Amino acid sequence: MEATESKSSSGMSKLVGETLLETELAKALGVSLGTVRRLRHQGKIPYVQIGGAGKVIYMVESIMQWLKRKEIREAEAEPIIGWIEQKKISVSE
Repeated sequence: MEATESKSSSGMSKLVGETLLETELAKALGVSLGTVRRLRHQGKIPYVQIGGAGKVIYMVESIMQWLKRKEIREAEAEPIIGWIEQKKISVSE
């Protein structure tokens, strides 16, 4: 995933590092804007809100750490892969 710096946050990048707006994060992750907002509202994704009802930004470093924590390890994926393969067999029969 190549993160690009928002033009509107270029001054802020000197303070907190590279940041993304919600629309930019959704595009970078390949999900809808609604998904990003839902994750934020559920407290599942790291973000920074400037002011009470202010601008929401996502720090690229925090998002990368979050993605690494979400990564499924191969050993953890084996039961999932088995289930998927089983469903494919029963669907094709």
